[in-house]
Amino acid sequence: MCLVAFFIAYFVYYAPYYALYPDLVPYEVRGRSQGFQGALRSAGLLLAMGTGGLMLSAWQELPFVASAAVVLAVTLALFSQLRGNSALHGHQVATARGFAGTLEFVRGSVAVRRWAVANACWEAAIGSLRTFVVLYFTVGLGLSLLETSAALALVGVGALIAAPVAGALADHYGPRPVMNVAVWVFTVGLLPPLFTTDTVYVAAIVPVAFAAVVLMTLPYVMLMTLLPAQSRAHGAAAGLFGLSRGVGVLVGPLLAGLAIEVMRSFDVLTLADSKGYSSIFAVSAALLLASLPFLRNLDI
Repeated sequence: MCLVAFFIAYFVYYAPYYALYPDLVPYEVRGRSQGFQGALRSAGLLLAMGTGGLMLSAWQELPFVASAAVVLAVTLALFSQLRGNSALHGHQVATARGFAGTLEFVRGSVAVRRWAVANACWEAAIGSLRTFVVLYFTVGLGLSLLETSAALALVGVGALIAAPVAGALADHYGPRPVMNVAVWVFTVGLLPPLFTTDTVYVAAIVPVAFAAVVLMTLPYVMLMTLLPAQSRAHGAAAGLFGLSRGVGVLVGPLLAGLAIEVMRSFDVLTLADSKGYSSIFAVSAALLLASLPFLRNLDI
């Protein structure tokens, strides 16, 4: 029950937080602002990964207590800064509310529907890797936890660089062309593990991580670009963003887990050698390719 309550609270918190974004950020710097936010998110993730183990060793409940304290403190600080903000004045009344408002928002635009499907594919692709990549390194390749941590640290460093660069590129070239290149780079970068178990290719993880961070940074910028200029449906748009992400987060790991179970006995490519775990890269690549027709038809 506590876990259910946590996720309900998380998504209730998440949508209003993202709804603030178009109200507070000037249109011409939306890409860079999301890039900066992505860099901070990556820095927070690296900090959590680096200190989580230490806190667990000191006191098992400490990471959870510390996280709750940080969330509370940051929320109170944000609330104090937003009170009386002129950019938010008059935006409290939305034209569409709740789940019904999100559905109305989706029904009203073909482009938004295409974006929602594409974003679900991107989240599923990333989610399938995020869930099983540690097991791929440790069980599939036989790497130690230290070696796996070093590989994931490269991902974190790549994310710190990629997020602000992605935002700047989106402001200069537009989000769709940047996303299109990122999808292809990400897809091609996922292919080597299907053909070799040589750990040398791990050095190529940085450009792959760069492309993955682009896919995590720019989708919300794309959605805000699809909103009509005078639209106040920011809450519905943020709700759709959370819904689309949620679908991907659920579907991606399910498909990857199924692929691992089915493919571990197939002696083709590196499936048997990696105990089926290399199949997660095929699942992720297929999801990325599935997003391309929807991305291609977005006129932004």
